Amino acid sequence: MAFTLRKKSGATKSFHRYYHDIKLECGFDVKVLRSENGTEYRNDDMTRLCRQKMIKQEFTVPYDPEQDGMAERLNRILDQDDALYAERG
Repeated sequence: MAFTLRKKSGATKSFHRYYHDIKLECGFDVKVLRSENGTEYRNDDMTRLCRQKMIKQEFTVPYDPEQDGMAERLNRILDQDDALYAERG
């Protein structure tokens, strides 16, 4: 699953909320968090959260969009949506 963030600084808090939503609504535990190598995912807070919840962190290879296909697709859709919105003005 891919989702957008308003601010990169909110990544840990957003993931923590997502984790609890999935656990409560579906009864699933998150086992793996795959993300890009940005500092919003590679920081002490995110690492600590993943260790507490026993979640394995995996990071994509830089400059290889195929590894992060779902997020790249979402970005493309959002870019197209922004372009249409600007065009309609």
